[in-house]
Amino acid sequence: MDEKTIISLRQMDKEALVRQIIDLHSENEALQARLSAGSGAEDEACILARLKSEERFRVFAENVQAAVYMIDGDARIVYANPFMARLSGYSQAELLRMPIFDLVHPDYRETAIERTLARFRGEVPPANYDIKLQVKAGEIKCVELYAEKLDFQGEEIILGTAIDITARKKSEEALREREEMFRAFTENVQVMVYTYNSKGFFTYANKICEDMTGYTRDELLGMHFTQVLRDDYKDLSVKRAELRRSGEHLGVVYDVVGVKKDGTQRWWELSGIRLEGKDDDVTVLGSAIDITARVESEQALKESEEKFRSLYERSSDPMLLLDEKGFFDCNPATVRQLKAKNREAVIAHPARLSPELQPDGRLSQEKAEALIKEAYAAGFLRFEWLHCDLAGGQFWADVSLTVIPFQQRKILFTVWRDITLFKKLEHHLRDEREQLLVTLRSIGDAVITTDLAGRVVLMNRVAEKLTGWRHSEASGRHISEILKLVNGKSGAPALNPLARAITEGMILELADNTVLHSRSGQEFKIADSASPIRDEKSQIIGGVLVFRDISERERMQEEVLKLRKLESVGRLAGGIAHDFNNLLTGIMGNIEVAMMRLGAESKRSRENLNKALKASRRAADLTQKLLTFAKGGEPVKEAAAIAEIIKDSAEFSLTGSKIALSLALAADLWAAEVDAGQISQVIQNLVINAVHAMPDGGTILITAENVEIALSQTSGLSLKPGPYVKILVRDQGLGIAEDLRDKIFDPFFTTKSEGSGLGLSVIHSIVNKHQGCVRVASEPGVFTEFTVFLPALGIASEKIVQKFSREPDAVKPARILVMDDEEIVREIISELLQAYGYEVVTVSDGQQVLAAYSAQPFDLVIMDLTVPGGMGGLETLALLQEIDPKVKAVVSSGYANDPVVADYGRYGFCGFLHKPYIIEDLLQLLKRNLDK
Repeated sequence: MDEKTIISLRQMDKEALVRQIIDLHSENEALQARLSAGSGAEDEACILARLKSEERFRVFAENVQAAVYMIDGDARIVYANPFMARLSGYSQAELLRMPIFDLVHPDYRETAIERTLARFRGEVPPANYDIKLQVKAGEIKCVELYAEKLDFQGEEIILGTAIDITARKKSEEALREREEMFRAFTENVQVMVYTYNSKGFFTYANKICEDMTGYTRDELLGMHFTQVLRDDYKDLSVKRAELRRSGEHLGVVYDVVGVKKDGTQRWWELSGIRLEGKDDDVTVLGSAIDITARVESEQALKESEEKFRSLYERSSDPMLLLDEKGFFDCNPATVRQLKAKNREAVIAHPARLSPELQPDGRLSQEKAEALIKEAYAAGFLRFEWLHCDLAGGQFWADVSLTVIPFQQRKILFTVWRDITLFKKLEHHLRDEREQLLVTLRSIGDAVITTDLAGRVVLMNRVAEKLTGWRHSEASGRHISEILKLVNGKSGAPALNPLARAITEGMILELADNTVLHSRSGQEFKIADSASPIRDEKSQIIGGVLVFRDISERERMQEEVLKLRKLESVGRLAGGIAHDFNNLLTGIMGNIEVAMMRLGAESKRSRENLNKALKASRRAADLTQKLLTFAKGGEPVKEAAAIAEIIKDSAEFSLTGSKIALSLALAADLWAAEVDAGQISQVIQNLVINAVHAMPDGGTILITAENVEIALSQTSGLSLKPGPYVKILVRDQGLGIAEDLRDKIFDPFFTTKSEGSGLGLSVIHSIVNKHQGCVRVASEPGVFTEFTVFLPALGIASEKIVQKFSREPDAVKPARILVMDDEEIVREIISELLQAYGYEVVTVSDGQQVLAAYSAQPFDLVIMDLTVPGGMGGLETLALLQEIDPKVKAVVSSGYANDPVVADYGRYGFCGFLHKPYIIEDLLQLLKRNLDK
């Protein structure tokens, strides 16, 4: 078979292809039958014919561009041409004896099986149908099948062809999707979409066409497109449609007036394109949108522009039109305002319309450009501007810039109003208001002014602070809402005198005990006066209320009274303590003398005297507490065991209390150089505060430990680096509110009605004078914790006790002069010192000291600081130093409220003896000073 024949076979359509295959098969069958029946030369010719037919069939099947296959009664492939192999992905050898249904996609397999079995049964199912194949590579292909049952060599087979229609199916699917998208678009778009044929009749109309025309789709499909147009637009539309169908390029859109079914007329904007139809039938696809609102708006705009032009030309306010290039038009009022000859003069000289600098110092050109930019961004802007006219004058104008459309662009419509006079009045009023506000701010009293209706007009800062209302919040509110007044005794609302003052035109004052409740809940006791405000014609136009907070003043008066009482008690306590210390000095001295004279066998007596001495020392401690209460001077520091001070002070303060005490004091707690009496007072006050915080009982925890404060920790504690004793006093009481913690150390601050407000302030003062610090932490309802840091010596308390309690060395002979107004003190000191080998002379006042020292100098003089009715130690020392500049003098006192005691060296003394003292204290002092 030649090449032309093969090419023609590849180009045959499917029906001719299948028929040709069947014919070739039939011819082969006939030749086979003849061959079986004949013999000889005829058989030879038949064989040749059969071979030729088979060759024709083979060439045809091998070259045709379609899959050709045969299946037997078991549905197995007995023949497959090369195209079948390419289509399936299997080789021809792999296809032979393969069940045909293995190639069929599972979705179509059941249908293929049913039709194949039916065809073998002799039924006539559809010969031509589409299915999907699942080829060897897993790809899915769409094919069009043609199958027919035949007899082949005495066996029934099915001869089939398969043509790959995958590409066609995809094209059909894409076309269907596009059609569905087009229909979905046209049915949902809010634009009328339609088509009409070459005769002008509608062939399609979407849903919106019904709404826009008033006709149903069925009605429209039988109508000419001009039937929905107003008569004066029909000819134009027909002519444009003919030109568009002829292929001439026209503008995209044009406007017409449509007529709805009910006769309503609407403006439509039409557009259309030419489409090719079947049999050279040219179709036009058109769309229409309702532009009635736009047309009416444009007409209204045109009318508005005409009205604007009339207003523009006749307005008394200057108006200008401004674009990015500058002014391009102005009205006659602008010409008059700027004293120009005509509009052209205004437009030609924009730079001359403003001074070089505006009052704020900015260049006029630079500021104007910024304002114009801001106006374009915001759409509107209003501001004040200093202008110049063309005659050289200046005036203030209130300027508004409005962005408006103008001839297919946006411009700024500018309106001026001369406010020069207004600015002068405003400046005058501002000065007056500023003077008034400065005056109000400077007044120490609260001031509120109101109008006739009692609404707040002005408030100064003091009024804001007392009422809790800012002026901006209170302005316009009634005074009764701002000023809540009650009677301090009864709690009943108090009358505001302002209304009566305005009504009666007289000055009135508040009743006594008036309390102001602020917005925040604070209470202030106030005194005030209310007066009417009159204008220049003496007409009442409002009222003014002037008031002040007298709470602090009254509290201070109460505190002063308390302090006077405390001072009186303190003086009494100090006097009693001083006299008592003198007595204790005599008692303790005599006990020690008696103990010295007892023999070793008087053990029982010595024990009794020791007990008496111990009791005397406790009495001295009690006296020291009285002195601490009475004094307020600098601490008199001595090395002391802090643990003993804490224990004794805490136990003393809790005597008779139901509060439990828990002590956790470090065994190696450092000693410190302190005023033992003052530190005792610190501990006592902290414990007493804790007791008051636990009215229902509880436990007070006191801990003490050694700490080293590093340099990095000093800023937070306001301490110097070094060793400290850290004392912590913690209760389980009511706690301290956070807003009060910064105030608790203030003098006179207290939350207890019976308190003096001095306890914590005294603690703070004492600790500070010891170069320590005190801190507080609290959680309301849970605990309060005070922490005290005291500078320490860095050595254990036992070493301090050892250092100062050892027996004195043998004394050197010395002459000692003792001055004290109490005879018992003079006698006991004389006896004690003489017992240790000193020569002693005693006198009762300073004059006697001077006389004795003038007669013969002494190695040491011990003088009482205070001598009632006579010359005391300080005055006497000054005169002694005139006699002997090298005199050694020791000051002695029963209380230490005088700065001489706290800093005796500054006043010329070489030591200090605190009454009552024991022989050990006296001997140690003598040794320190006589050995120098």
